[in-house]
This record gives sequence, C-alpha cells and structure tokens, in this order.
Amino acid sequence: MTGGRRDSPTEALSTFLVDHAHLLLPLGSHLGPGQPDFESAVRGRSMSPAIPAGARIRVRPGDGSSCRVGDVVFYLGDDGYVVHRVVYLMRQTRGLDHLLTEGDARFAPDAPVPGRQVLGTVVAVEAEGQWVPLGSQAHGPWHRRVARALSLSLMILAMNVSLAGAQWLARILLTLESSARLARRRLIYLLRRARFEAARLIGLAGSLVDRIRHPDVRYVTIDVGLFNALFPEARRREVARLIGQCLAESDNVFYFRNVSWYNWSHRYLPRGIPALDDLYPPNVAVLDFLAHRIPNAEREVLLDFPCGIGVLLVYARDLGLVGIHGFDRWTYLGPVTARRFLERFGMNGRVLVERDDLASLPVTILTCIGFPLTMLMETSSVWAKPSVKYVLTDRSTRPASLPGFRRAIEYVGLLTVFERAS
Repeated sequence: MTGGRRDSPTEALSTFLVDHAHLLLPLGSHLGPGQPDFESAVRGRSMSPAIPAGARIRVRPGDGSSCRVGDVVFYLGDDGYVVHRVVYLMRQTRGLDHLLTEGDARFAPDAPVPGRQVLGTVVAVEAEGQWVPLGSQAHGPWHRRVARALSLSLMILAMNVSLAGAQWLARILLTLESSARLARRRLIYLLRRARFEAARLIGLAGSLVDRIRHPDVRYVTIDVGLFNALFPEARRREVARLIGQCLAESDNVFYFRNVSWYNWSHRYLPRGIPALDDLYPPNVAVLDFLAHRIPNAEREVLLDFPCGIGVLLVYARDLGLVGIHGFDRWTYLGPVTARRFLERFGMNGRVLVERDDLASLPVTILTCIGFPLTMLMETSSVWAKPSVKYVLTDRSTRPASLPGFRRAIEYVGLLTVFERAS
C-alpha cells in the first residue's frame, strides 16, 4: 500500500508510515470510531475488479471487533499492509478474535488474522475522479466458486482445531494456488503458440500456392540488417515514446498498441526486427521497399493513407523522401494530434492534406496500410492518376487486382506492391 491524503503534510506522514509498518499498528490502536477517514492506494490486483490495481481507497479506522463478513479490511500482515475481504469470523470469549480474509481475485484465504491487526474498513474507492461505495464481491466462474468454497471450508475446520495448523494450511493453499496460476499461464502460452505456428504454416502454404499460380510476381523478404541500420531500436523507441506523449484523451489509444493484436502477433515479421509500438508490420515492409527499390527518393511524392499519427511519414523522410503527404478520415484520432506529433520532428502542418488537395497532388507512390484500398477509391481517384507508379497495400486488405497496375512484388503476409503497367 501507499497512502495518505492529498495534502502534502499528511501524505508525507502516510508515506513514511507505509514504509515503516511496525509504527502504524501502535498508532492505529489509538484510532477508534469517530476518527477521520484516511486514504491509501492499492498496489496489487488481488481485489479486482472491486478495487483495481493502483486505485485509491478511503479507510474508516477501527479494529476487528466491528468487522462483518463481506467487509473489506485494511490490516497489517506479515509482509506489509493488506486490503482483503473478510470471509469468516471466529469469535472467542477469551478475546482472541481472528478473521479470515481473501482477495476477490484469489482462490484461497489468507492466514488467520488477529482482530487487533485490523486498522480499518474500506468504505469507498475512487473511480474516474469520484468516490463511490465499494462494490460487492463478484461471483466469478463456477470453478473459482468451487475452489473458494473448498479452501474456505478447510481453513474454517483447521482454525477450529488449531490456529498454527490453519496458518500452515494457508501457506499450502496459497502455494497450490500460485502453482495452478503458473500452470494456467503456461498452458495459455502453449495454446497461443500452437495457434501462432499453425497460422504461420497456413500462411506459408498459401504463399507457396500463390507463387505457383503467379510466377511473374517477385517474392522478397525484408533486409533485417539494413532496416536495423537505417532505423535503430533506440530511434524507434523514441518515436514510440513521442506517440504516447502526443495522444489526446479523445484519441483511440488502443489503436496504437499493435504488439498485442495486429497481424497475429507479427507472425510474418522477420526475426531480428523489434516489434514496437511505432510501426505496423506492413509498414516495415513499406520502408524496406522504399530503401531498396526507390533510387531517387527526392524525386518521388509519397501519399500515405490512412496516415494516422504520421509515423511512416517521419521514417520516409529519414530515407530522403522530400515530397511526403498524409491523408486520413480522422475517425480514431484527431488531426490536431497528428500535427502535434509531426511538429516534434520539425514537419509543418502542410504535410497533412485535405480531401480537396488530392486532385492536384502529383503522387508517385501511394500507400494504404490498415484499411482496404477501396476506402480511398471511394473518396478519390488518386490511385488512377498517371503520375502514380506504385501502390503499396497490406496483404490482408489488398484487392485481387488493380486496373492499370500489375502485382509486381510480394512481401509474404505483409505487403503487396502494385506497379504501373507499361
């Protein structure tokens, strides 16, 4: 836990006490009912979804005598402060009250907690800047409910026999839970890896069939060494960092987290090229094409649709292209975001063009990555201009054919290059 009110003196004192756990329990014993609530923050995910990781909570001081099953308590455990839900109370006439707590996202209860170690009850959690009452525990899937019921029954039985035995059992149950979670993660990884490899093999088989059917198409691979030399990882990480800084709250930030979802975890991206949050894999192939197939880059005019925040334009300029433009429908981020991003690299707003500008733009290279090329066909005839020599579109959304062009180059699973038919 990290805690404290938001005013600096109290927050500093709370932070000090969080780092010195042995001092808070004696201090808490002097805080009874009627004392002001205090605030803290949750570090882990064991109470999600009721209390997400990093959420701030409001705690009402009090000891274990006032706790009820279902309350979420703030107490001092063996390894520091804990915020978990009470699942069982054991009252004894000798005043040795103990309680069992458990995280909402856990399967097994914690070790028995003496009531005197409880410092308070959580009464509210901060959500989107507002304090709201703490929600009840989510039921979860049936296997979790069964596991929770079995482990709780065993712990209650052990507590009524021996507290020392209950503590030993709690360690065993938590170890088993950790092992089960690890096994589950490994199984999920293996299944995803199997799906990944199956999809890759299917893609390679499809590519082989395509080569047989279209022997005139040239199949090439990305030059890993040259790409990493032209675009070092440090440079790309800096670009990815600036993307995050320039995004506005209204932008769809998940669109830029391509590592986890785009192109099936980059199964066609060659090994040795880092999968970062700056480029979609087809755009890696675009840059490889520009570096290898465009000898006089300063004579070309590139139009990127949809240009998004403008990363491809930045890298294309690094390759020596001077005439670079971006066009977008701005459905997932605002044009102001793209302008702000491009300005960080010394590129003015004229790089981004409007729909009315497309007719007069002497485009020679057109890229369309992430959206079907038909979207651009509907809004403009730019691809049909006699000046256009190459149309580059990602493999998953490309048309089967393009009037006036021939399919010339194929980056397997990534990019198709259409070249103007002579």
